[in-house]
Amino acid sequence: MQDRHRPEDTTFLPEIEVLRGVSIILVLFYHLQAPFFVSGYLGVDMFFIISGYLMALLYAELPDRRAVFRYYRKRFDRVMPAYFVALVATVGVSASLILPHELADVLRHATWSAAMMPNIGFWMDNTYFDKGVFKPFLHFWSLGVEVQFYLVFPLIIYLYRRSPAAVFLLMLASLAACFVVTGLSPKTSFFMMPLRLWEFLAGFFACTFARSIPALPAARLIGLAGLCLTVTLACISWDVASHPKYMALAVCAATVAVIVFGLPDFVRAGPAGAVLQIVGKYSYSLYLTHFPVIVLYHYEPFAGLILGPNPPLVFAGLLALSAALAFANYHLVETPFRHGRLGRYSIALYGGLAVCLIAAGPLVVTVQRSGFTAPQLLILDAWADRGTYRCGKLKRVLEPFGTSCRIAGDNPARERNFLLVGNSHADAIKDAMGAAAQHHNAALHLMKQNCSLGSDDCRPEAVLDEVRRLNIGTVIVHSSASDVSVKAVAALIVLGEQNGFSTIYIDPVPGVKFNPPKELYRHGVAAIWQHEEAKTASEYLVENGALLQEMARLESPRYTRFPVLEYFCNPECRIVSDDGRPLYFDTHHLTITGAHWLDPVFDRIFKP
Repeated sequence: MQDRHRPEDTTFLPEIEVLRGVSIILVLFYHLQAPFFVSGYLGVDMFFIISGYLMALLYAELPDRRAVFRYYRKRFDRVMPAYFVALVATVGVSASLILPHELADVLRHATWSAAMMPNIGFWMDNTYFDKGVFKPFLHFWSLGVEVQFYLVFPLIIYLYRRSPAAVFLLMLASLAACFVVTGLSPKTSFFMMPLRLWEFLAGFFACTFARSIPALPAARLIGLAGLCLTVTLACISWDVASHPKYMALAVCAATVAVIVFGLPDFVRAGPAGAVLQIVGKYSYSLYLTHFPVIVLYHYEPFAGLILGPNPPLVFAGLLALSAALAFANYHLVETPFRHGRLGRYSIALYGGLAVCLIAAGPLVVTVQRSGFTAPQLLILDAWADRGTYRCGKLKRVLEPFGTSCRIAGDNPARERNFLLVGNSHADAIKDAMGAAAQHHNAALHLMKQNCSLGSDDCRPEAVLDEVRRLNIGTVIVHSSASDVSVKAVAALIVLGEQNGFSTIYIDPVPGVKFNPPKELYRHGVAAIWQHEEAKTASEYLVENGALLQEMARLESPRYTRFPVLEYFCNPECRIVSDDGRPLYFDTHHLTITGAHWLDPVFDRIFKP
């Protein structure tokens, strides 16, 4: 009986091509928002397992440094040409279609992608599923994880030859770390290769186990059950915030079952198997092309990432265009160059191309911005007129278990130590508030997570723990009107009286029912004042009157409330500064420019 897992038979492996076909269909239909495929992103986990299997099958023998170099050249020749074609083409189309502030985001992600670290670039963003940012390279994150696995693979082979048990323990350690970190930072588990390593290693060990399992018809039914399970899991709605975890583990087990036990002949040789094998053949190029096609088709200025809706004709058209581009990329780029057409210097050429792409980014932005007027650019730049998300990545990495971080100042005196508590509205004012604290020689700390006082994740008692840990003298509470509990503020005031700290409440800032930068760009400043949804001081008081009255009734020598209405509305609520800079970057979050309009409040808070 022929061994279907011997290296010389790897020119075509039916089970692997079927798995590739299923994987790309799940991902493609998920991004096209097809009915039922609500968790089609699990197809990416299948790709990781397949990669681990193939790497073990193709490159298990790396006897010397020359072999290692050949390994890297083969991997790069397999991945890079089609990857860079998709990257350059997407940048080119984006530069001709989207606005400068959105192009800046695209080029930032293109820079990370050219450096083969797109997963790290997206990890640096606020959140993977933030649809306010236009991200045509979002799907590249998994390719970054794969390339980073390729880089460590020779070390894994080196370790495996000396101790297979050590590699098995490494897989278990990666799995355990993934589960633990998912509870602390799901995005870190999602994007970081070390926390995905267990999936690749599961495929790695599947290659070893598969060679010892006879290809019996009864055993192949287990593989068929695994294949059915992967599709079933992709049709069940899971909590995305808990991925990768239990569902990734289930998909991993099901995919390994297909690899180890194989598939029945009626699947491998039947019509469905034949179609899946053809789709699997083009899976890499299809993965590269489909996502930019979808998001560029649905692009709308200021709308961020849009994946649908996709009526039947649109669905069919996007599917056909993605397939056509994948077909072209496969036959014109992927296949010709995968066998080393660029020669022994291919790795250096890829590196040079990456450097050129990264260096060209600022030039592309400059050229595009030259086509806009100065007032238009002030409006478009409002998107970038904000600080890093909450505490920033570096502080979160260096202090992974801390509840808060220091924004400004370093004053050990309790009366000069302040803690800012609140949701995204507190995050929006932190930079301007931090500048005022620094000016007045005060220290300002911020809760790392959105902290809507009174919610399950932000109880007054939890704030008290942080007050004690940091020797805080004053807690500042600021949130949107809907995300703060008067009862919780009252409880915090009582805790302050008992523990010797003060509480300050800053009223919610006025918001608008439209996107100011978008409307300013479309209609101009003058037209905004006649906008039917522009707010006035009286409307602000009607919307927030009940909350403000309840906050005003709270009394304590350790409690102060700061109204903000007078700084924005008189009587119409301002949305631009005198020089034309938007005060909001969306419907209700202040830009740094807008937050500085509260400087009189901040000076009163921090002035000794």
